[in-house]
Amino acid sequence: MSAPFGLASSIPLLVPERLLLSEDRMKPRYGVAAMVLSVALGAAGCGGDEPKRIGTAETSSVGASSSTATTSAAPQMTAEETVEAWFDARSDLLRTGDPRPLRSLAAPDCETCEWQIQPVVDVHQAGGGFQGGAWSSASVKKTKENADSAVVLAAVVVAEGTTTPSGGAEEQRYDEERFILEITLTKIDGAWRVSKLVTLR
Repeated sequence: MSAPFGLASSIPLLVPERLLLSEDRMKPRYGVAAMVLSVALGAAGCGGDEPKRIGTAETSSVGASSSTATTSAAPQMTAEETVEAWFDARSDLLRTGDPRPLRSLAAPDCETCEWQIQPVVDVHQAGGGFQGGAWSSASVKKTKENADSAVVLAAVVVAEGTTTPSGGAEEQRYDEERFILEITLTKIDGAWRVSKLVTLR
């Protein structure tokens, strides 16, 4: 099964989270087997650069709740490094179902971050899991920064894979996805935190 991307897509939940998006912000809508998250605006603008692997998401065991990820925001990380750490932690979330490492890199009020996190947690809690779907970056570029905020553009590649929405459910397949993501970061206690995620055409 190939989940549609384009403007109305987001992260693979059916594909490690296919979260359907609106034009200007990542607003989830659930469809297909009641659980798709997808983040993407298609390949437009992503180019054909060789993506840099920044995380892996392999088959996760049912009900996994502990994480091997130790990534956390640190004062010495740049805005770009924080974005890549966020991608890496997100890939680990697919595998482990533990949202704590990813949430540690997000601002407390980052609603669009939660749209990427909670549906994955729900799948794990329902006895489902993910295989593949790791995020990698073809490029990460800071476009704005001041003392308390920064904006980073990332050309994201989501690897192909499968999702099992719940225990005993039919496995769903999804293809590789490419999209441009605009990430706003806010500095909190000296460390960059992701505060907003928006897909761009």
